[in-house]
Amino acid sequence: FFLLLLQFNSVYCQFYQDSVYYSSIETKRNILKTNPFVFPVGTIPLTSEFRLAYETVISQRSSIQISGSYLGKGLLTTFIEAGSVPPIVLKVRGFRFQAEYKYYLLNYKEQTKAPKGLYVAIQYSYSRAKITDKKNILQDEYILITYTNYCFKTGFQIINKNLAFD
Repeated sequence: FFLLLLQFNSVYCQFYQDSVYYSSIETKRNILKTNPFVFPVGTIPLTSEFRLAYETVISQRSSIQISGSYLGKGLLTTFIEAGSVPPIVLKVRGFRFQAEYKYYLLNYKEQTKAPKGLYVAIQYSYSRAKITDKKNILQDEYILITYTNYCFKTGFQIINKNLAFD
């Protein structure tokens, strides 16, 4: 009898337009982002960054964003290689991790909710890159750069259908 009751546990409900829950359903809750402006020069000198970020709404006025990046050879590194005599070829490999909590300030005129509008955020970032000469025979000869960053920032995010500007 108990197993029979567990099978009929599904509930069907309907939200009305004047309901508090109706307005929260309309907003985008998950956003996948990238930043094309860090391709030429990354946060660590001599690197280029290829970033992919994911933001998810956790309440009506807040969200969490996590991003990961691959650090490769940057534009400056390519210019250094081209101008060097004798020619050198550098190998640049690295990664970056960022975690961010955003609190969206409510705009009473438009009733905007997360993830749209003006926000304040706290962010943690960790980057690490290893730069070596490709022709280097010695394995222990390299430059290792580590960069850790904590910051408090403000921003504004606009979402137009499937395109977000942060």
